Amino acid sequence: MSRTNRSRRTSVLVLTAAAMVSVAACSSSSDDTAATTPAAADTTADAAETTAAPVDTTAAAEGDTTVAPADAPTTVAEERTASDVGVTADTIKIAVIGPDTAALPDLPIILEADDAEYGTQPFVDDINARGGINGRQIEIETFSWDPFAIPASLDAICLAAGDDAEVFVGITTSFFGDAAACLMGDKGLPMLLAGGLPQDVVDRSNGNALVLQGVSEELNAAAIKILAAEGKFTTDKVAIVRGTEPGQAEQAEAATALFEELGITATTYEVKGSALGGDPSQDVAAQKIQSDGIDFVFPLINSPNTASMMAAADLIGWTPTWVLNDASEKTSLITVNNAPASQLENVIGVSSVITGFPADGSLSPVAQECVDFRNAIPGAPPIEGGSPTALYVHSNCVPWRTLEKILIAAGTNPTRASFIEAAGSIGQFDGENGGLSSFGPDKPGAPDNFRLVEYSPTCANADNGCILPVGDWIEVPK
Repeated sequence: MSRTNRSRRTSVLVLTAAAMVSVAACSSSSDDTAATTPAAADTTADAAETTAAPVDTTAAAEGDTTVAPADAPTTVAEERTASDVGVTADTIKIAVIGPDTAALPDLPIILEADDAEYGTQPFVDDINARGGINGRQIEIETFSWDPFAIPASLDAICLAAGDDAEVFVGITTSFFGDAAACLMGDKGLPMLLAGGLPQDVVDRSNGNALVLQGVSEELNAAAIKILAAEGKFTTDKVAIVRGTEPGQAEQAEAATALFEELGITATTYEVKGSALGGDPSQDVAAQKIQSDGIDFVFPLINSPNTASMMAAADLIGWTPTWVLNDASEKTSLITVNNAPASQLENVIGVSSVITGFPADGSLSPVAQECVDFRNAIPGAPPIEGGSPTALYVHSNCVPWRTLEKILIAAGTNPTRASFIEAAGSIGQFDGENGGLSSFGPDKPGAPDNFRLVEYSPTCANADNGCILPVGDWIEVPK
């Protein structure tokens, strides 16, 4: 684990034990500030209260019918104070949590992304150059976990960031499981998470989880309801494939209930697997599902295990319809790059995130703004829309811009409680792929709408194709 900003050579995409999420490393500070700011909020104004001077009425009382004009209102700025843990009159400290990027290239599923020096620090520098957060400068403290020492390295971060560090809130591209529940629930640290979380962890977070990619159960429900409304379930039977980790059984039960409401019989098959995917139980499950005459598969397992299930199906010449969503990154290139193309051709699903780029490399407006910001960093080699790097730029850009908005809305003297309340007060904001997102008192998952997705064999800079959105944005049916 690192308690300091450390420059790493590459920023990467990594699978965690619970989900696969985009990862971008923090780098050492830079004095240069990027010139282009995507969807940046005004950070310079202190909160103020206005008082009006009293009107002089003595002349009128003595018979003068004119009333002396009131003095101009006086503005009294609220004095900044050390309002909560990690907040001083001049600074606000943020915990930045993610994997140790030095270890990630050793994982076989890693996809090279951007140089680490163009990750977190440019966003911090940019916000600070524009006046900071209501007059405070952002400071960051970095906490890294070892992907080869799970869960011990994750648990250590709960203790380090929760007990030892004086941080106000946290932001993470990858943090999960019991350690995330410990840090948010037991230690009381609010966190903005770029990836997803299962409902079990959210329930244990004591209201401190803000999940940009969405809560797994909500993503599952969105997929089932939207696909049903669009007439995509041309079957009366579906196989739910779940893993053995905590929360999977509950997800399977919730999905089963939704399918039953649609008149579809759902049968659950349990498989084992690792963070990197693959286990003989998946071969057994593929054979059993085929023999049971089921041709629609709804996997709850993570993206590498979904890919290895697809490979198991391919080995026996079975090509079912695979129903995917963003939970555990199942719509991402991690699934596509590790699955047979013959299986991917039968994918249906929904998504709200960037899963790949069409052959022309076109970007959503939000993604384009993020790429423009990245390209304006002094000394950064330019990247183009549709390049492999462009797919990962958003993993820092969208979370940091969202965090900035919430911090400003939390007030001149923010508390952790006002931060969570402020998340709901900022209203709807742009998701990374052009959809809408929001938070609320009972809404820890951000996505408000989704698009149907399908496999495309011709995508920009993706040899095995990618999963792309089709059609308009769709709200989840009630």
